[in-house]
Amino acid sequence: MIVVYTRHRGLEQVIAGHLSGLVHRTATSPSEFRLLMTTETPEIVIVGALECTATLVRLLKNTLQLDRRRGPSCIVVTRVTFDNLRNLRDIRGHRLHLGWIEEIEESLPKLLDRVKGRGKRLPPALKPLRIDELREDQTLMSGNVESGQTLRALGLWLLNERPLTPALARAVDAVCRVLDDDNGPAPPATSVAELAKRVNADPRKLGYLWSTRIPLRCTLEQMIQWSVLLWAVRNREHGGTWRDMARTVDLSLQTLQRYSQKLARCSLTDLGENSPPGWVETVFAEWLSRVATE
Repeated sequence: MIVVYTRHRGLEQVIAGHLSGLVHRTATSPSEFRLLMTTETPEIVIVGALECTATLVRLLKNTLQLDRRRGPSCIVVTRVTFDNLRNLRDIRGHRLHLGWIEEIEESLPKLLDRVKGRGKRLPPALKPLRIDELREDQTLMSGNVESGQTLRALGLWLLNERPLTPALARAVDAVCRVLDDDNGPAPPATSVAELAKRVNADPRKLGYLWSTRIPLRCTLEQMIQWSVLLWAVRNREHGGTWRDMARTVDLSLQTLQRYSQKLARCSLTDLGENSPPGWVETVFAEWLSRVATE
């Protein structure tokens, strides 16, 4: 049994088109939605909304109790906007799945197949991490490739395609700067301890979750260093020196230089002044390709 809740007629029609042959009921108001949730025992709930407002998030939290382990899977179909991501991130969990309106024809059938297979002994296969697809999608969205865009695309992929705990999801959000459309001006965390403090998690547990749940052969510390380096490259383009960038994130210039040599295999000068536009993204994507496990 599937319960659909949407107040948008167009979304209702699109979602219904993917439910042919499946038993479902549709609610078009909050009261009707609550009634269906108490009178029916749905396995899946599909919510369609252009804007995931705070009111809608409260409705989902209170009605579906997504913080509990057991209950129906919930698919939220919405637009790719930073406000929507920001409002939904606090209720992320293994029962909540996001599908973008912009790619609903492809994503909704896949999400339905995934959640319908939750009860099977073997879980449905996770989408493999393909760095070239991350870069291609990000280029199409932004029109060009700027410093930090591939990192953000990686974060979006991890949040949408991997079963992450709430703490790990918050860490991915912070390290990959998912909600920072310009990768600044606020500087990123520079250590696992600082990141753990920002996302209210234990540092050792966070490092363990990263190593066991993230399909990359790199440590959380290495990804944090890339986050710092990409932030510095991007913000230096807006003015300032490398020393200014290092001082802003409370690191020494030598430490920032070491990050560049170790990760990008070149000096800060070669990474910035002497490189063509978009080159740092190519370097980061190549590094990701080397550490990707899928």
